[in-house]
Amino acid sequence: LFILIKLLVSSYLNGGQDYKRMGNAHPLISPYSVYKTSDDQWIVIGVATDSQFRNLSEIIGIES
Repeated sequence: LFILIKLLVSSYLNGGQDYKRMGNAHPLISPYSVYKTSDDQWIVIGVATDSQFRNLSEIIGIES
């Protein structure tokens, strides 16, 4: 939590970037949130690296 606060404060002080509330999302990582599935269920996906994204793409059947 401290690292995220440090990131937000640093971004504001150094670049004037004011982050808005993002719920479960992450300001620098995408995809990283809660998503609704086609059958009205919910799934949490958090991908932090290119390797993880390639694996996720393969699992869900999309081309990365």
